[in-house]
Amino acid sequence: MTGAEKILPVVVSVVILVLVAVVQERSRELAAIAAVMPLTMPLAAWIVFSASGGDHHQTAQFVRSMFAAYVPTVVFVAVLWYGFRQAWPFPLVIVLAFAVWAALVALPHLVRRLL
Repeated sequence: MTGAEKILPVVVSVVILVLVAVVQERSRELAAIAAVMPLTMPLAAWIVFSASGGDHHQTAQFVRSMFAAYVPTVVFVAVLWYGFRQAWPFPLVIVLAFAVWAALVALPHLVRRLL
Protein backbone atom coordinates (compact mmCIF):
# COMPACT_ATOMS: atom_id res chain seq x y z
CA MET A 1 0.00 0.00 0.00
CA THR A 2 1.36 3.41 -0.96
CA GLY A 3 1.75 6.38 1.34
CA ALA A 4 -1.09 8.17 -0.44
CA GLU A 5 -3.43 5.22 0.21
CA LYS A 6 -2.58 5.42 3.90
CA ILE A 7 -3.00 9.19 4.16
CA LEU A 8 -6.16 9.61 2.06
CA PRO A 9 -8.61 8.31 4.72
CA VAL A 10 -7.13 10.68 7.29
CA VAL A 11 -7.38 13.67 4.93
CA VAL A 12 -10.97 12.80 3.98
CA SER A 13 -11.91 12.43 7.67
CA VAL A 14 -10.48 15.86 8.49
CA VAL A 15 -12.35 17.40 5.54
CA ILE A 16 -15.60 15.86 6.75
CA LEU A 17 -15.06 17.18 10.29
CA VAL A 18 -14.40 20.67 8.93
CA LEU A 19 -17.48 20.38 6.72
CA VAL A 20 -19.62 19.44 9.74
CA ALA A 21 -18.21 22.38 11.73
CA VAL A 22 -18.96 24.85 8.94
CA VAL A 23 -22.33 23.46 7.87
CA GLN A 24 -23.75 23.08 11.40
CA GLU A 25 -24.01 26.86 11.67
CA ARG A 26 -26.49 26.87 8.79
CA SER A 27 -28.24 23.51 9.08
CA ARG A 28 -28.04 21.02 11.93
CA GLU A 29 -29.77 18.41 9.76
CA LEU A 30 -27.25 18.74 6.92
CA ALA A 31 -24.39 18.62 9.42
CA ALA A 32 -25.85 15.43 10.92
CA ILE A 33 -26.10 13.86 7.46
CA ALA A 34 -22.48 14.79 6.74
CA ALA A 35 -21.43 13.38 10.12
CA VAL A 36 -22.89 9.95 9.41
CA MET A 37 -22.43 9.60 5.68
CA PRO A 38 -20.99 6.23 4.74
CA LEU A 39 -17.61 7.45 3.60
CA THR A 40 -15.28 5.56 5.89
CA MET A 41 -16.73 2.22 4.83
CA PRO A 42 -15.76 2.47 1.15
CA LEU A 43 -12.40 3.95 2.15
CA ALA A 44 -11.75 1.04 4.51
CA ALA A 45 -12.87 -1.43 1.83
CA TRP A 46 -10.52 0.24 -0.64
CA ILE A 47 -7.62 -0.04 1.83
CA VAL A 48 -8.33 -3.75 2.42
CA PHE A 49 -8.79 -4.36 -1.31
CA SER A 50 -5.49 -2.62 -2.11
CA ALA A 51 -3.59 -4.29 0.73
CA SER A 52 -4.88 -7.73 -0.32
CA GLY A 53 -3.66 -7.29 -3.88
CA GLY A 54 -7.18 -6.89 -5.25
CA ASP A 55 -8.64 -9.95 -3.54
CA HIS A 56 -12.42 -9.60 -3.87
CA HIS A 57 -13.17 -12.53 -1.54
CA GLN A 58 -11.05 -11.12 1.30
CA THR A 59 -12.59 -7.69 0.82
CA ALA A 60 -16.10 -9.20 0.84
CA GLN A 61 -15.32 -10.94 4.15
CA PHE A 62 -14.13 -7.63 5.57
CA VAL A 63 -17.28 -5.83 4.41
CA ARG A 64 -19.45 -8.63 5.85
CA SER A 65 -17.85 -8.01 9.24
CA MET A 66 -19.12 -4.41 9.08
CA PHE A 67 -22.65 -5.71 9.74
CA ALA A 68 -21.68 -6.79 13.25
CA ALA A 69 -20.22 -3.35 13.97
CA TYR A 70 -23.31 -1.49 12.82
CA VAL A 71 -25.61 -2.47 15.69
CA PRO A 72 -23.24 -1.16 18.39
CA THR A 73 -22.86 2.05 16.39
CA VAL A 74 -26.63 2.58 16.26
CA VAL A 75 -26.84 1.94 20.02
CA PHE A 76 -23.94 4.41 20.51
CA VAL A 77 -26.00 7.11 18.77
CA ALA A 78 -29.06 6.19 20.85
CA VAL A 79 -27.06 6.52 24.09
CA LEU A 80 -25.72 9.91 22.94
CA TRP A 81 -29.24 11.09 22.16
CA TYR A 82 -30.64 9.82 25.46
CA GLY A 83 -27.83 11.30 27.54
CA PHE A 84 -28.10 14.71 25.93
CA ARG A 85 -31.91 14.64 26.23
CA GLN A 86 -31.43 14.02 29.96
CA ALA A 87 -28.97 16.97 30.11
CA TRP A 88 -26.19 14.79 31.53
CA PRO A 89 -22.70 16.33 31.54
CA PHE A 90 -21.05 16.13 28.11
CA PRO A 91 -18.05 14.02 29.22
CA LEU A 92 -20.38 11.52 30.96
CA VAL A 93 -22.50 11.12 27.84
CA ILE A 94 -19.44 10.49 25.65
CA VAL A 95 -17.81 8.04 28.09
CA LEU A 96 -21.07 6.15 28.64
CA ALA A 97 -21.80 5.93 24.91
CA PHE A 98 -18.30 4.60 24.20
CA ALA A 99 -18.54 2.14 27.11
CA VAL A 100 -21.83 0.73 25.82
CA TRP A 101 -20.42 0.61 22.27
CA ALA A 102 -17.26 -1.20 23.42
CA ALA A 103 -19.26 -3.72 25.44
CA LEU A 104 -21.48 -4.49 22.45
CA VAL A 105 -18.49 -4.78 20.11
CA ALA A 106 -16.74 -7.14 22.53
CA LEU A 107 -19.82 -9.27 23.22
CA PRO A 108 -19.65 -11.53 20.11
CA HIS A 109 -15.94 -12.15 20.70
CA LEU A 110 -16.53 -13.04 24.35
CA VAL A 111 -19.39 -15.37 23.45
CA ARG A 112 -17.21 -17.15 20.86
CA ARG A 113 -14.45 -17.63 23.43
CA LEU A 114 -16.86 -19.08 25.97
CA LEU A 115 -18.43 -21.54 23.53
